[in-house]
Amino acid sequence: MNRSLHFPSLAAPAFTLFGALLVLVGVTQHELATRLHLGLADSGLLAAAMVLGVGIGVLAAGPLVDRLERRLLFVASAGATGIALLTVDSSMGFPRALAHLLFAGVGGGLYETLLNTETIERYAERSVRAMTLFHATTTVGAIATPLVLNGLASRGFAGDFPAVFRFIGAAHLLLAGLALGSPFGVPARSSGATRTDVPARETARVMTPSLAALCIAAFAYIGIESTMTAFSVPYAVDGLGLDAERGRAAISTLWLGLLAGRLVFAWRVGANGVRPAVSAGLAAGAVLALGVAFGWTAIELVTALVGFALGGVFPLLVALAGRRTPHATGSAVGLVAGLGSMGGFVVPWLTGIAGDQLGVTPALGALSLWCAVVAIAALYAERAHARSRDGAGRAAREPS
Repeated sequence: MNRSLHFPSLAAPAFTLFGALLVLVGVTQHELATRLHLGLADSGLLAAAMVLGVGIGVLAAGPLVDRLERRLLFVASAGATGIALLTVDSSMGFPRALAHLLFAGVGGGLYETLLNTETIERYAERSVRAMTLFHATTTVGAIATPLVLNGLASRGFAGDFPAVFRFIGAAHLLLAGLALGSPFGVPARSSGATRTDVPARETARVMTPSLAALCIAAFAYIGIESTMTAFSVPYAVDGLGLDAERGRAAISTLWLGLLAGRLVFAWRVGANGVRPAVSAGLAAGAVLALGVAFGWTAIELVTALVGFALGGVFPLLVALAGRRTPHATGSAVGLVAGLGSMGGFVVPWLTGIAGDQLGVTPALGALSLWCAVVAIAALYAERAHARSRDGAGRAAREPS
């Protein structure tokens, strides 16, 4: 269909801006902490507020994407993010900063879920690869943002964090305007597809043991990603005695590793199960534990390796959730991404509290335990799905 040709040209820049949104607190952490007089726990709470907003937006988007006109939903969500970022100023206090980040995250979560759902519905059996490639553009935005700021810092840029917020906000408003002429798919439930194609009891049953395990794996993954983004700068400065530019560079290499991992994963043959997430969690946990324990000052290499190991995890979890719940794709995607995003609220906040009490080094090292959670939850999700599939097969063979 012709309209599918238009989708990548909108989705790629949208996912790129979403990546910039995800690292916004991390790349401005030093300036925010100085101007707003923040400790590590406060910085963690700012990062957590952004991801909490994403989670709220994702959870709200699930049923909305399945029911409402998608073009207007995208325009409203991207526009809300733009306004939230454009209206910041350097005199705002900590509570107001929390509010701006929360609302920006809500808009981002809404449009990200809409694009995830469109990708799954448009590309069907090729959705894992398509999802991985689109999420690779998220990493491009996350990589470029700290690199651009480091380049500006080397030319006398004085850490004007409101200008960074406003630039990303203006880009979101431009994207919302471009989306007004872009075609979107028809929500399945508005067309009555679920009522005619799927039994009512199946439509009602969205959350399954396998989907719950995918949510837990996503919770741990997003917690790791958000915490490493938020605390790479304080870990570089206070934990390793490096400068803030090295910490920002580590954020870029984290996301560069994620990009490389996603591109490699996108070309894997038969990546239709969750098992790749098991090995990814174990590998990332090992690298992170060793890097922190031995105080490796090549922080950029450590974060790059962790990112590479985890690169394919999140798009895989989201794509499989949607494919295994065809009667409510948006709701399933929203549950995995939304409940998963709660990890981006909880884990940075807890890490910040631990950092204030114990120091940033042991607090960051504890993320290796969350890597183990990714592996364990992914393994359980695969086994639960296999049991469910076997049970459905036996039921189909039994005489009525």
